[in-house]
Amino acid sequence: MESSLFLSLISMNYIDKLEPERFYHVYNRAVGNEILFVSDSDYNMFFSKLDRFLECFVDIYAYCLIPNHFHLLIRVKSEAELKKEFDNDIQDWNAIINQKFSNFFNSYTRTFNKFKDRKGKLFMLPYRRKQISDDIYYTQIIGYIHRNPIHHGLVNKLDEWKYSSYKLFLSDDYTNLKRNEVIDWFGGRSEFENFHDNFVEEYYHELIGS
Repeated sequence: MESSLFLSLISMNYIDKLEPERFYHVYNRAVGNEILFVSDSDYNMFFSKLDRFLECFVDIYAYCLIPNHFHLLIRVKSEAELKKEFDNDIQDWNAIINQKFSNFFNSYTRTFNKFKDRKGKLFMLPYRRKQISDDIYYTQIIGYIHRNPIHHGLVNKLDEWKYSSYKLFLSDDYTNLKRNEVIDWFGGRSEFENFHDNFVEEYYHELIGS
């Protein structure tokens, strides 16, 4: 059964303007009863295309992919960093980065359709992006993103799900994630773990209702 919390998120008009040096909760789901990720190769393809199309424009702070939807916590890079990717002066970064997201979704869909012998769109449009407005929201959204597989009944423990960033924060494996920044925000790895162990999902209900 689809999560009432996720449906409430989708139903809200969260299409905030994307601006340099701002944090956003980005999320989207498959159309209808379709599935975004069927096999390990699909999850890996998503990450590969995310790097290809968006690495130069956004930094990833947390993520979770489950079969029919995904969540990302991103920060749009600084204007100075963004300008390195373009020869011309850019007046509308929101339009540019939205186009990069569109290219990302379209590329994933084309490859997915090719190998799954399907046709048509795969992602809901428009994708949702909610600007992180304060420190509480930033903290709570990290907990919500990582606990998403438990919320949907896919696993019982955070470290049992392979396709979230949770375990990367507790390891020394290479990652493009802004791991040190997040761990420092929580005050260390043990504090990061403790927060997730004691995360109360109702806090997030209050946040999205505000």
